[in-house]
Amino acid sequence: MKKTLALLLAILLVLSAAACGSQTTSSAPAAEEQTAAEEPAAAPAEEVREEAEPVEEEAAPAADDIDTVDLVVATGFNETESGGLLWKHFQETLDELSGGKVTLTVYYGGTLCGAMEELGMIESGAIDMCCLRSYPADLPLTTFPETTNLGIEETTNYYAYVFYENEESSKLLADELAEHNAVYVGSCWAGGGQVCASTVDVKTLEDMGQYACGLTNFESAWKSLGLNNINSSVGTGDIYTALNSGLIQWQILSVGPVLGLKLYEVCDYGVIMGMYGAGNNMVMNAAKWASLSDATRAVIQEAAKETMAYSIDAAISEWDENIDFMEGEGMAFCSLPQEDMDAFADALWQAACDTAYERCVAVDKGDQMITIIGAASDFYGRDWAPAE
Repeated sequence: MKKTLALLLAILLVLSAAACGSQTTSSAPAAEEQTAAEEPAAAPAEEVREEAEPVEEEAAPAADDIDTVDLVVATGFNETESGGLLWKHFQETLDELSGGKVTLTVYYGGTLCGAMEELGMIESGAIDMCCLRSYPADLPLTTFPETTNLGIEETTNYYAYVFYENEESSKLLADELAEHNAVYVGSCWAGGGQVCASTVDVKTLEDMGQYACGLTNFESAWKSLGLNNINSSVGTGDIYTALNSGLIQWQILSVGPVLGLKLYEVCDYGVIMGMYGAGNNMVMNAAKWASLSDATRAVIQEAAKETMAYSIDAAISEWDENIDFMEGEGMAFCSLPQEDMDAFADALWQAACDTAYERCVAVDKGDQMITIIGAASDFYGRDWAPAE
């Protein structure tokens, strides 16, 4: 009996040990699963480090690579004019991007040289930078049509496309400027729109055709639209007096000259023509540009492009403010009917292309201008071909 009880007790002890062993064994995978679930938490940190590397590659030029340099700028714009304010914005942006290492000394209001002397000053190295306007004699390739009916922003993009983005036209324009020891920095500025200031109530091209206007650069375009009564003796400086005396009844100008000449004092009516311009390419003396480090050039170009974007917003705001101001002075504004806007835009395009081509043919650059107008046509969507 005692032997039997001892045997039974031994069997129970073995079974109990086996049960405990199975519980311990079954709990192990759970612990492993928990550890496995926790381990991937370290992976995102590695991913963050891997994703952070491209940011370092795209970082701005190191401050040590940027030259400490002061650039001399000449401009015909006064400090408070739109162009002067754009130079100030460029200066501030450049200061921020370069950490104060690239600065400007700007001579405003033509105090250093007149607008038509700036190219010569750049070429000689007397100044480092300026914004070039129209130089038909020295830079005939730049005289391709600069106005479109695409609005302020798209007109600026059109102009920049021809100068900097289209491979063929940009090279031709850069090569022409290189002949004058200068380079384009890669930025142009937005311009304003055109309005017809009138002493009589005109709303259409047909209405305008019944009255007289002053001198225009594109007489053939205006006459093709039935605007035949052109008094060529009335230049820009005579417009106020001619309108006030009744010698002419209307004149189409960019909004800037309309304000500058104070035509709102003698005109009761205004017509928005739907045409907008761009220009004022930023340029630098080629020797000065070559002397700068790649990092310095990069921040100058970045500041120039940012200033172009800023000029678009500024031009749109200024346009609205100018129209509001003239309405406040008593001018009643309307917009030219869309059909007339399209006809006006097409006539100006054809006349501007013809004039630019003829000017370039005279200096053996006719084929080059055809290429440039082709680039402009690609963006604008208007066709042109030289007369046979």
